[in-house]
Amino acid sequence: MSAGEALRLGCPVDGDAVGRSAPIITWYKDGDEVSVGWERYRVRNNALYIRDMELHDSGVFLCRATNGFGSVDVKYLVLVLAGQSRRRVHCVSKKGPPLNSL
Repeated sequence: MSAGEALRLGCPVDGDAVGRSAPIITWYKDGDEVSVGWERYRVRNNALYIRDMELHDSGVFLCRATNGFGSVDVKYLVLVLAGQSRRRVHCVSKKGPPLNSL
C-alpha cells in the first residue's frame, strides 16, 4: 500500500447458512479495538475500510467473528509505504473452525 490510498479488508465468514446465527464482527489494529471515533476507519458489511492510508496505519489487523458456536480470528499484515504502491496485503493467520462453519 502507498500512503494516500484506500484499503478494504474483508472478514470472510459465512453466517447466512440455515440454522446458524450471524456472527458479531469486531476489528482490531495492533490489539486495540477499532472504534467509531477513528475518523478514517469504517466497518461496513463485515469489512474494514480505511481511507487516505498513512504510514502509521501499518500494522496487524485482526477480524474476530463470534457467534454461539465459537469464534474465528483472521489476521492481516498491512504495510504502508511512502512512494509507489505495490498493493500487498497478506492474511498472516487464521485461528478457529473453518470460516464457513460460523
